[in-house]
Amino acid sequence: MTTPQPKRQSKASRLAAAADRLGAIKIAIAQLEREQTEIKEMFIDHGLNQYDGETYRVTLTSTLRTTLDMKAVREKLSKAWQDAHSNTTHVMQMRVMPLGDFANIVHLPDKQLHRWGAAHDGA
Repeated sequence: MTTPQPKRQSKASRLAAAADRLGAIKIAIAQLEREQTEIKEMFIDHGLNQYDGETYRVTLTSTLRTTLDMKAVREKLSKAWQDAHSNTTHVMQMRVMPLGDFANIVHLPDKQLHRWGAAHDGA
């Protein structure tokens, strides 16, 4: 007697699961970026210095940066010159947006975002 083989997921099913996982990852990244911003602001509020944790060191320094005013450059240089000195490359863009009941997920408080991500990640 042969043992039954587990059903393989269809390509559409695998892609649907991957879309949901990608969305959950985006939410986790957004949450981590907010936390990172808060922590960076805390260091900035304490001023220039070096701060040691047990594993990482944060060094806050200040420098001057000069940038080119591209609006002014475009006003001064001809369209033909701009075209001759521009590079065009093909770029693929992927947007990940929540669906249906999850459309307002981005606006949930952090604790709810965490719970939603954990519930959908099997944690």
